Amino acid sequence: MEHRQQIEAIVREAVRPGSAESGRAGFTREWGEVRRQLRALRDTATGLVGDERTALQFLRQLQSARRPASEPAQD
Repeated sequence: MEHRQQIEAIVREAVRPGSAESGRAGFTREWGEVRRQLRALRDTATGLVGDERTALQFLRQLQSARRPASEPAQD
Protein backbone atom coordinates (compact mmCIF):
# COMPACT_ATOMS: atom_id res chain seq x y z
CA MET A 1 0.00 0.00 0.00
CA GLU A 2 1.29 3.43 -0.90
CA HIS A 3 2.40 5.50 2.09
CA ARG A 4 -0.10 8.30 1.40
CA GLN A 5 -2.91 5.73 1.26
CA GLN A 6 -1.79 4.36 4.63
CA ILE A 7 -2.00 7.86 6.10
CA GLU A 8 -5.47 8.36 4.65
CA ALA A 9 -6.58 5.00 6.10
CA ILE A 10 -5.27 6.04 9.53
CA VAL A 11 -7.25 9.29 9.36
CA ARG A 12 -10.43 7.55 8.18
CA GLU A 13 -10.13 5.06 11.05
CA ALA A 14 -9.71 7.88 13.58
CA VAL A 15 -12.75 9.71 12.20
CA ARG A 16 -15.33 7.09 13.01
CA PRO A 17 -18.85 7.72 11.76
CA GLY A 18 -21.32 8.45 14.51
CA SER A 19 -18.72 9.81 16.90
CA ALA A 20 -20.45 11.61 19.77
CA GLU A 21 -17.77 14.32 19.84
CA SER A 22 -17.77 17.13 17.34
CA GLY A 23 -16.14 20.50 16.98
CA ARG A 24 -12.87 21.20 18.73
CA ALA A 25 -13.14 18.29 21.20
CA GLY A 26 -13.74 15.76 18.43
CA PHE A 27 -10.95 17.17 16.30
CA THR A 28 -8.52 17.06 19.23
CA ARG A 29 -9.35 13.43 19.99
CA GLU A 30 -9.11 12.42 16.35
CA TRP A 31 -5.84 14.28 15.79
CA GLY A 32 -4.31 12.68 18.88
CA GLU A 33 -5.20 9.23 17.58
CA VAL A 34 -3.83 10.04 14.12
CA ARG A 35 -0.51 11.25 15.55
CA ARG A 36 -0.21 8.14 17.74
CA GLN A 37 -0.70 5.87 14.74
CA LEU A 38 1.65 7.90 12.52
CA ARG A 39 4.45 7.43 15.05
CA ALA A 40 3.82 3.68 14.95
CA LEU A 41 3.83 3.72 11.12
CA ARG A 42 7.19 5.50 10.74
CA ASP A 43 8.44 5.20 7.19
CA THR A 44 12.10 6.06 6.71
CA ALA A 45 11.36 7.59 3.28
CA THR A 46 9.27 10.38 4.80
CA GLY A 47 9.52 12.57 7.86
CA LEU A 48 6.99 12.75 10.66
CA VAL A 49 6.28 16.42 9.90
CA GLY A 50 5.40 15.60 6.29
CA ASP A 51 3.22 12.68 7.39
CA GLU A 52 1.43 14.89 9.90
CA ARG A 53 0.85 17.57 7.25
CA THR A 54 -0.70 14.99 4.91
CA ALA A 55 -2.83 13.53 7.71
CA LEU A 56 -4.01 16.97 8.80
CA GLN A 57 -5.19 17.70 5.25
CA PHE A 58 -7.21 14.47 5.19
CA LEU A 59 -8.60 15.08 8.67
CA ARG A 60 -9.74 18.60 7.79
CA GLN A 61 -11.40 17.31 4.61
CA LEU A 62 -13.30 14.65 6.54
CA GLN A 63 -14.24 17.10 9.31
CA SER A 64 -15.67 19.60 6.81
CA ALA A 65 -17.58 16.84 5.01
CA ARG A 66 -19.18 15.79 8.34
CA ARG A 67 -20.04 19.32 9.46
CA PRO A 68 -23.69 20.30 8.95
CA ALA A 69 -24.14 23.30 6.67
CA SER A 70 -25.55 25.34 9.54
CA GLU A 71 -22.46 24.82 11.76
CA PRO A 72 -19.69 27.40 11.16
CA ALA A 73 -16.11 26.22 10.66
CA GLN A 74 -13.84 26.51 13.70
CA ASP A 75 -10.22 27.18 12.78
